Amino acid sequence: MENKEIYISEPWEYSEKKDGKHLLVWPDLPKWIVTDNELFLLLKMFNGENTLDKIIDKISQSTSKNPSIIKKEINTLLPTLVKSSIIFEKDRKELTKKSTLEMQIEKEKYKLTDVVIHPTNRCNLHCKMCFNKYNYNPGEYEISTEEIKQFLDQTVEFISEDAIFSVLGGEPLLVPDKTLAVIKYAKNIGFNVFGVSTNGTLITREFAKKAKENEIEVQVSIDGANEKENDFLRGKGSFKKTIKGIKILTEQNVYTILSMVCHKGNFNYKSLQKYYEMALELGVDSARFIPFKHIGGGLDKELESVPVDELLKTSYTLFKNHPEYNELRGRDYLAVFANACRLSVKYGYCGTGLKSVLLNADGTIYPCPGHALPEFKVGNIQDNSFSEMWSNSPILKKLRKIYNIDNLNEKCSSCLVRNWCMGGCRGEAYHTTHTLNSPALQCDSIKKSIIEMFWLLSTELSLGRGDKYFAD
Repeated sequence: MENKEIYISEPWEYSEKKDGKHLLVWPDLPKWIVTDNELFLLLKMFNGENTLDKIIDKISQSTSKNPSIIKKEINTLLPTLVKSSIIFEKDRKELTKKSTLEMQIEKEKYKLTDVVIHPTNRCNLHCKMCFNKYNYNPGEYEISTEEIKQFLDQTVEFISEDAIFSVLGGEPLLVPDKTLAVIKYAKNIGFNVFGVSTNGTLITREFAKKAKENEIEVQVSIDGANEKENDFLRGKGSFKKTIKGIKILTEQNVYTILSMVCHKGNFNYKSLQKYYEMALELGVDSARFIPFKHIGGGLDKELESVPVDELLKTSYTLFKNHPEYNELRGRDYLAVFANACRLSVKYGYCGTGLKSVLLNADGTIYPCPGHALPEFKVGNIQDNSFSEMWSNSPILKKLRKIYNIDNLNEKCSSCLVRNWCMGGCRGEAYHTTHTLNSPALQCDSIKKSIIEMFWLLSTELSLGRGDKYFAD
């Protein structure tokens, strides 16, 4: 059978060679691959002049391979390369059909995937880096359980099939009955419930039993594997109380997640190994760590963020050397970051005010927890319906337009990794610059990390248990 077709390789915008391998990146597609030298040379042959027969003949002349084997190998590769738009037939340069994931994203473009509730803004701790530190006014009105339920009823038509419902704050366990009631209600009307995030100091057996009965996941914030590291951020005596709360949860078999903020103050990020050792000893189900963000209390300049490329290197080395921690993985920063880099679809941006929404404790609607500022007030559920606010809010329309990575700013819109970075955390960028279209705070470090993650994923797709959260 003759192979007269002529294919053209889409020009890659970036290439990098390491250990005999080639990283190629097509930012507009967006796609990336790591190839051996043989595939790299094959792609260069797809120049619009060579037929497949001619390519097969050239390769057979320069190698000892049988032409029929070369032909079989090329025909095996072609469908994947064409489907990815990396190559296309000459005179037929047209976009391939969107992937199932891309079609789902387009279909769900204005569907909520994250709904966050603050049942209260009050808290029994005063953590240095609290993102919600300045979002509480003493004596402010707090919406009731029924008002939250009415709000949830109004969001149902807008939520996606995999919508996540989260209860933050404030400290949700200052109002345990309200917290349990709204989570249970959200679950009953169709949310894929994540659960509640707490500092852990107010956990009781009664709460733990109800959390187990209602299959509620509980995330407990603990910022270090000892009193010194944790109490530096959360206050004297908080570590012991939090550990006690965690043990109550695990005794009642509640799905328990530990969460640690990594920062340079007392170098808690360098204690990740001790943190995971503690998580194993406590018998929790999952342990995550996230980078410190300059939002809320994080603007007070008491703490310094860890460059994300340094955090990536530190955590990767840890999990590489300690596979016993894999059972706790999947929600950690390394796994989430790997997931974002593995995906090759255009999301546009993080989804603030497009896929996410926050209901504050006073009834105010904000685009996301990182945008809980007066200038981003969408409205109040006591004054307007959610449908009206979600569809017609001027601030939401503004964010949806400006935050799109193609519109954000010249640096971001022309960046090699724009469709994987998506502009970074827009909340942090605004809090630190007071402009909507500034690049991410750690722009260069993020870019470096994404390129490095491409290399890592080419040999280690799962990076531990993170693969359960990856999507092809």
